Amino acid sequence: MTARHRLVGTVAALAVAAAVTAVTAASALPGTAVTNPDASAIAAPAMGGSVAGVGNPGDPSAGDPSTAAAANPTAGPAVPAALPSLDPDEVALQSAMPGIYGADDLHPAVSGSGISVWSQHSCLDLLGVLRAGQWSIDVVHQPAKKGQRTWVATMAKGGDRALLTLNGGPGGCSGHLEHDQVARATASGAIETRGDGRFLSVICQPQWDDTSSSTGSNTTSAPPIPSEEFLIGLYTAGGRGILVEAELPTKPGTYHVSATQLAQADSGDNGGGTPSVGITLLPTTGDPLALTIKAFGPLLYPLDLTGAQDDQSSMAELLAAYPTFGGGPKSAETIRITQSSPLTGTFTATALTDQSHPDRPTLDISAPFTCDA
Repeated sequence: MTARHRLVGTVAALAVAAAVTAVTAASALPGTAVTNPDASAIAAPAMGGSVAGVGNPGDPSAGDPSTAAAANPTAGPAVPAALPSLDPDEVALQSAMPGIYGADDLHPAVSGSGISVWSQHSCLDLLGVLRAGQWSIDVVHQPAKKGQRTWVATMAKGGDRALLTLNGGPGGCSGHLEHDQVARATASGAIETRGDGRFLSVICQPQWDDTSSSTGSNTTSAPPIPSEEFLIGLYTAGGRGILVEAELPTKPGTYHVSATQLAQADSGDNGGGTPSVGITLLPTTGDPLALTIKAFGPLLYPLDLTGAQDDQSSMAELLAAYPTFGGGPKSAETIRITQSSPLTGTFTATALTDQSHPDRPTLDISAPFTCDA
């Protein structure tokens, strides 16, 4: 079993878990929005009136503190009028993703590079609220048949990109916005890229073993930590999209993966659990984010799929059409986990081999990641 086929099988299995998650999210009651405890210190300028030392047009004495003091010799230092504080939800929303408005309608909850939203109205209404902001929105998938309920779209504002997913249900519409971040990726060999690019966590799917369950009993107040995370991430740098497919440990530390271990993981002989990173080079034309969404539909809109064959076909076509790099005879990978929640770290891979053309140049790549979708 090659790395390519292992990934297709992994996504097919994960689609079932994603469907359960989507159903739960669509029917869940609204959560508590994240607030900014310092929001009261952020204020808008007062409208009208006058403040000593500022002045009003046509008032020759305005702007002269000595004149104001002479008018009231017992007064202390001039104090500006009280300014109204902004809505803390709006402050949190603008801090996380400037140019998105309507906190009263979106009920945002900010976490890392993501924003959860919900509305008691339809997803079409919620989409209208988002479109009223400064971000352009291009819908890639929307409900087209009876029983379908998921919207998936790309968002753009200047050089920034974001992924939007919305799920409709009896209680309204819930969704998630995941925006990209500056990330420095370095690659050599099959491609050359250095310097700042952008990284977007497209899919982050927890994996649970027998000792850590997302539904099992938990004696502590902290949520359980999965044993692994399955990451689909997209780097964009130099006009090229670099797609990362990774199975990542969640415990902080440094993990070294040899060529032998990568080969065992690809063949399935190790029983799973070996950390690994695979790379697919997307074309320099077209929208790499839209292409990624199309390829990984099984995990982004599992409730709208028609069958297992359809679930796997788009991803298999992507991996067959573009260079996909994985373990080879001289490959080695190092994965460093610096934080468990959200899962954050870096990876370095050397001598990754083109899985369809092993005689072609290998790929060395090093980059940071965040599993936060």
